[in-house]
Amino acid sequence: MEFDVINRTGRILVVDDEASVRLAFQDMLESRGYEVNVISRADKCLEEIDQLCPDIVIMDVFMPGLNGLAALEIMRKNNGRLPVIIMTGKGTMETAIEATKLGAFDYQLKPFEPSVMLEIIERALESAFLMKKPIQLGEEKKSKACLTMSSSESHLQCRKYSRPLVVWLARMPLS
Repeated sequence: MEFDVINRTGRILVVDDEASVRLAFQDMLESRGYEVNVISRADKCLEEIDQLCPDIVIMDVFMPGLNGLAALEIMRKNNGRLPVIIMTGKGTMETAIEATKLGAFDYQLKPFEPSVMLEIIERALESAFLMKKPIQLGEEKKSKACLTMSSSESHLQCRKYSRPLVVWLARMPLS
């Protein structure tokens, strides 16, 4: 699935313990053509994220059990390129700094303007799809070399040779 700003396609996972917030996001995003899944707990999100395969995650910080920042840290270790938008109704400067250090795509305080959040979501989706595109090296006609970054694996694969050349990269978030 390729991101299309006009048609607004993309898979979004919303994680918040407040049912009204989950419902509001689901209504707002589905009415714009996005595929939306909602989950009420961060630990449940970590259990289901591989099956849901979201393009981006929107997650609250303060939830029962595992909090959103701890979940973000685990997500970064498993998939450093998945854009995660962190939101909270009880924000502090320390929370914002921690979210940024952990690699959050953006940090928003509740309540927020829906139009602002939609712009952030569109930027996050665009970023997610750009990171999944193959990177062409040199002129395409001269060289068939192509590096592809897999979002689920930490390696680059070079298709210039008959057998793939795998270059392992350190698992670290891009920020």
